[in-house]
Amino acid sequence: MKIFIQNSEEGKKFVQLQNKLREFFNQNKPIGEYRPKKGELLAVNYTVDNEWYRARVEKIAKNNHISLYFVDYGYREVITDLTRITILPSSIFY
Repeated sequence: MKIFIQNSEEGKKFVQLQNKLREFFNQNKPIGEYRPKKGELLAVNYTVDNEWYRARVEKIAKNNHISLYFVDYGYREVITDLTRITILPSSIFY
């Protein structure tokens, strides 16, 4: 189990980032069935809570099995549903 420690200023920035991401996708429809590239940073709709997060593509295997690393939380997921991934809006990139 990984433990992340953030100072209060970093925590505030992180909460703002998550709020921007959630707000953006509540107002805008994601690009459908985006084809990612290995190493790309994307917006991903996490299957556990159906929220949008930033994730990096670690591997793309046959049958659209895409291995993702969620950069803000340190967890991983493999997805096959391309509608759950899209380009990260530039306003939220960093």
